Amino acid sequence: MDPTITDIITPWQDKPELLERIAHRKIQPPVLILEPNPQWPIRFEQVKQLVRSVLGDLVLDIARMCDEWEHLNPGAHFNP
Repeated sequence: MDPTITDIITPWQDKPELLERIAHRKIQPPVLILEPNPQWPIRFEQVKQLVRSVLGDLVLDIARMCDEWEHLNPGAHFNP
């Protein structure tokens, strides 16, 4: 059953007691630290356009958080 508009705009009430975990990660994925890749901003724009084409006017803005961090921390490198 598809959610109604009311379902979509109603604030979520978190009720952890209603959740049941059915799977646990047995192996934690490794954290990889990579050198900056000049293709990341290009790839972000591609994904951004794809999301915007699917969601249209439902999207107000799509931003890379690392843009903000890079602005606040010149010389620091962040992946997308």
